[in-house]
Amino acid sequence: DNPMAANWIGIIFGLGFVLSFGYWTTNFAEVQRGLSARNTNAARLTPIIAAYPKLVIPAVTVIPGMVALVLFPQLGKAYDYNDAIPLLMNDLLPSGVLGIALTGLIASFMAGMAANVSGFNTVFTYDIWKANFAKDRPDEHYVKVGRWVTVAGVAGGIGTAFIAAGFSNIMNYMQSLFAFFNAPLFATFIVGLFWRRMTPWAGFWGLLAGTLSAVASYVLYKAGVLGFGTDLNASFWGAGIAFAVDVIVSVAVSFMTTPKPVAELAGLVRGVKVDELVDDSIAGDKAWFRSPLVLGGGALILCVVLYLPLL
Repeated sequence: DNPMAANWIGIIFGLGFVLSFGYWTTNFAEVQRGLSARNTNAARLTPIIAAYPKLVIPAVTVIPGMVALVLFPQLGKAYDYNDAIPLLMNDLLPSGVLGIALTGLIASFMAGMAANVSGFNTVFTYDIWKANFAKDRPDEHYVKVGRWVTVAGVAGGIGTAFIAAGFSNIMNYMQSLFAFFNAPLFATFIVGLFWRRMTPWAGFWGLLAGTLSAVASYVLYKAGVLGFGTDLNASFWGAGIAFAVDVIVSVAVSFMTTPKPVAELAGLVRGVKVDELVDDSIAGDKAWFRSPLVLGGGALILCVVLYLPLL
């Protein structure tokens, strides 16, 4: 009955826990970077180092928005809020710098697109096609499949632009996608990581149920059945619902299906010991500036320092 309390529940659980943790642990573009690291220590540092640039996002987004509100009083009336950055660039940047800024925007888009496409074709080619449909084929076969999957992925990405056009802004669109796919994936991942009884069928049905529940909650919100207030809050709630449904279904199905042998879980599930760990550390890994604990703690402290003034 309390809309403000409902908003905070969605923000704290849906965004603060499910979407935030899910992005850093299950987003395949981030995971691919960790898997390509040169050793274990570098893989642990991958999300931690990436967290530092993310810490300045509030300053990059909130402060220019506040400046735009002062310089353009008609923002939100004659102009859409999405036009804040283009208006500032057009009004404040000289011609040469404006060209550099536009180049930077295009480059950032291309980098993000390249990371997602490369991650997509790798996951499909090796984890789906090679593992289930075409085992022990020559490398040329998988390269060819990867090329066609890349074409299909780019074409699909272009098609989703028409879906994104139906949203009020790109953030609402992105958070909706994360709620549909990242949230249940995170639930499946975290249950399988900490519970050795988890089964492959539990992972499949839990992931499917979580995704469908997130989509259903968003559709019901759009139909006016559920009152989440805003599209963004609906995504946060959808992520929380997807996570909860995924966990419940995964646990239930695990008790009805046969788990994998414990020997196959070594190194994958917490609490299952590995017979022999290979020390892959290299010179310099012991330095404090390569310590995951030190850098992770520093990121956490900076997060508190930078975010508290914005509350």
